[in-house]
Order: sequence, then C-alpha cells, then structure tokens
Amino acid sequence: MNHEEAILLVGSTAAVYPSMSERDLVPIARAWSLVLGDMPYQLAEKACLRHVNLSKFFPTPAELREHAAALMPTSLPDAE
Repeated sequence: MNHEEAILLVGSTAAVYPSMSERDLVPIARAWSLVLGDMPYQLAEKACLRHVNLSKFFPTPAELREHAAALMPTSLPDAE
C-alpha cells in the first residue's frame, strides 16, 4: 500500500468512527503507509472492512495485520 492508498483507506475507515471526525488523519495515513507498506491495498481494504464489522474502535496497524492474516488461506498448496 502506498501513501495515496493509505490516505484513502484511513479516510474511508475513519468515516465509520464518529470519534475520528475531529482528528487530523494525515499523520495516521503517513504511519499506515510506512508500517503497512508491504501489504497490498486490496488486502488492507478487506482487513479494514473486517475490522469495522467486528470492532467499536479505530484499528491499529497490528489489528489490521491480524485481520489480514485471518483472510489469507490457512494452508499453502503442495509443491508438486
């Protein structure tokens, strides 16, 4: 996920949480792009959606990584 994608994702996620309405989201987006930069945007988006449906609080990067891991297949195909 790049910085522009992080801005989009932070903004759309924050829209669901009234407590985030007065917050400056730019530093959060900057942090997410640094900490979650290795995560594909589509996976981060799905992780955010999962979080929004399960939590009352704005997600931390660690929580998003947990959700992303839960969305991934549990087993890898054999190397045959």
